[in-house]
Amino acid sequence: RLDLQQQQENESLDSSLPMLVFTTSIRHPLNRLVSAYTFWGITNNSAANKPDLLTWLHRRENMARSDWTSPQRLGKRVGVNGNFLAQVGRSNFAVWKFSDGSLPVSSPDSKSLDSNEWLGPFQLAVRTLSRFDLVMPMELLSPHPEPLKDLLGWESMEKAHVVNIGKVQNSNAASDLTPEDYESFWNANKLDMVIYYWSRAVYLMRLHCPA
Repeated sequence: RLDLQQQQENESLDSSLPMLVFTTSIRHPLNRLVSAYTFWGITNNSAANKPDLLTWLHRRENMARSDWTSPQRLGKRVGVNGNFLAQVGRSNFAVWKFSDGSLPVSSPDSKSLDSNEWLGPFQLAVRTLSRFDLVMPMELLSPHPEPLKDLLGWESMEKAHVVNIGKVQNSNAASDLTPEDYESFWNANKLDMVIYYWSRAVYLMRLHCPA
């Protein structure tokens, strides 16, 4: 939490004066992948023949891999020519995002990264999330908004989930995927699964074990 007051030494803090509070959200990694497919692969896809989930994810993973190796990136880490959509279907999207785009994409042959490739970005993602005043797991926000209310004083949570086109769809990978695909995607996104459940545990501690 960043204090915007010009506070002098030994001077008490005036809670009525402004403070900067940093919050972010994180979604169950597999729910996010299914949601990204529904939104970008179906709803916002003008093609007559819509791809199935596995085809769409394979294409997006290739886009992310091409973006990672393209000289056009110029170190911007936000997609070729600023195209953020190059990364939305990749594995371990949250670690990539919260590590300043430093997590590479695994090669098609290996299907996974070596520890020397993922450990640094993973540690950076954890440090980044640790600096937020609140990390909100989206699956817990609607049924348990108390930590957000306590921090920001928001009372109305009627529009916790909005979309700019179509209707709100709450994707549930556990029911939308076959057990085999769910296990495969879980293993491919295990870095994201770790930081998601860590963030979820911290949120639940704030909910049930107030300081």
